Amino acid sequence: MLRYCSICWQKTLKFSHCNYCNKWDYGKCYECGEQNIKPEWCPNCKQLEITLKILPLTNGFNKIDQLIHESQLKQNHNCWRWIDHTELDNIQYLSEGGYGIVYKAVWNNMPEEIEKNYLNASNASKIVAMKKLKNSQNITKDFINEIKAYNENNYSYIIPIYCITRDPITNEYAIVMQYCDKGDWKHIIRQNDKSLSWRDRLHMLFNMTNALKEIHENGYVHCDIHPGNILQNEYSSYLSDLGLCNIK
Repeated sequence: MLRYCSICWQKTLKFSHCNYCNKWDYGKCYECGEQNIKPEWCPNCKQLEITLKILPLTNGFNKIDQLIHESQLKQNHNCWRWIDHTELDNIQYLSEGGYGIVYKAVWNNMPEEIEKNYLNASNASKIVAMKKLKNSQNITKDFINEIKAYNENNYSYIIPIYCITRDPITNEYAIVMQYCDKGDWKHIIRQNDKSLSWRDRLHMLFNMTNALKEIHENGYVHCDIHPGNILQNEYSSYLSDLGLCNIK
């Protein structure tokens, strides 16, 4: 269906990418008339909204509050927030690594914008992954570095972070992120190696080369690439575990 690009006002076939001016067109803001930089995302109005109504913070943990606030001021849909650990139900152990333990859980009060932008038909029950960082009762440099790395590398093929919480029993901090129901590449290769088509394999590799390209262009090196750190859902692959990410 033909439509008019709101940037160059030429007729174009694509909804977001204009064939004529070769730019991404997300329309004008209904409130102020400025150009949206993402779907339904006006930088002027979103900045004002966040300034006037900050999403929940930790009520006392200044370093984490600062990181959450920085993510909220970034021009993307994925604004982090602080949630109470009691919002997570049916917590189940998944795996353990050198720096953290990963669980899956149900986030009962998941905000509408997260459901809209990240959930799909294979994950319609508000299931999230929760990575509890070992011995993080005190805010360590490693914990801050991992959070910063996710904040600075918030791209399409990096696992989306939703919020931060704290276990009231162990006092360890945890990162709540998108749950990938297919597991990691290590599991997929072991279980489905012969059934994976070459098209699927190339699509998975395409996702990862894009993820690495994005973090390298942003000045980071992952430093811990292996199949266990690459997650898969029905539609895409995601790079995870940025705890050892270094700035080049």
